[in-house]
Amino acid sequence: MDDEDDNVNVILRDEGSKANDRRKPELVETYVQLLSRLIQRPPVVDLDSILFFNELDNKDVIEVKGSVSSGVPSLLVQIVTKSILPSKYNGLDMDVFYINTENQFQISAVFEAALNEMREFEGHSKLDEEVKSALTKLKMIHCYNYYQFLVTINNLQDILIENKKIGLIIIDSISAYYWQQRETELSYDSFVLKLLKNVQKSSSEFKILTLYTKPIDFVSKNKSSNAYELRNLLSYDISLVRDEKSNELNCSVRYKNKIKTLKYEITKTKLKWLINNS
Repeated sequence: MDDEDDNVNVILRDEGSKANDRRKPELVETYVQLLSRLIQRPPVVDLDSILFFNELDNKDVIEVKGSVSSGVPSLLVQIVTKSILPSKYNGLDMDVFYINTENQFQISAVFEAALNEMREFEGHSKLDEEVKSALTKLKMIHCYNYYQFLVTINNLQDILIENKKIGLIIIDSISAYYWQQRETELSYDSFVLKLLKNVQKSSSEFKILTLYTKPIDFVSKNKSSNAYELRNLLSYDISLVRDEKSNELNCSVRYKNKIKTLKYEITKTKLKWLINNS
């Protein structure tokens, strides 16, 4: 009888041990995960309701590409300006982390665009100091080679922890150092996908909108699984094209399986979406 009791006790201990195991969490939250959950990032839903017709989420990824003279720099200026302007000027009042690999982005253009937007509210008041204050929200880093680019991407987590107001990451452009990287066997799409995944390790965890640019012809001829994976990773795929014959400007915006076409003009400081767009 004693043997039977011992066997019962062993079974009960085993069952109790299994129950305790079941109560243990399968995943322990890391310090970085805790920070990403606690830090409230600025919402981006009002960045551009015409262009981003299905609204924006902070974890979205946007690809922007364009032909020559199609206005990609102007669109970037417009997005940066909207992001850094204070809310009283209809801005999002958030910081932008801009990785500048092409070194063609002009901060002076943002200054002028921000000044014009403020004047719509304040008239011709002296606004230079307010514009300069808004420009401090643009955190720009210049990369001059592939190594600097990789170091910047690998340090994104620390940068985002340090700056809690960053709501948008811009990479202009993601394809700049394709010919410098050692893995030359990588296709265009594979190269972009590899870099984007590294960026997303931080941007997705911290819920930060990511936008990158690339040339319109930087696309692999042979479609592979990486090409489809890249497409599925994108929330918005934006193409700006200037028709060589008519000089007409068209913007194609793809969100998942929905496509919207916009006609636009390039003004001095931004893109102007034309009425009656489909």
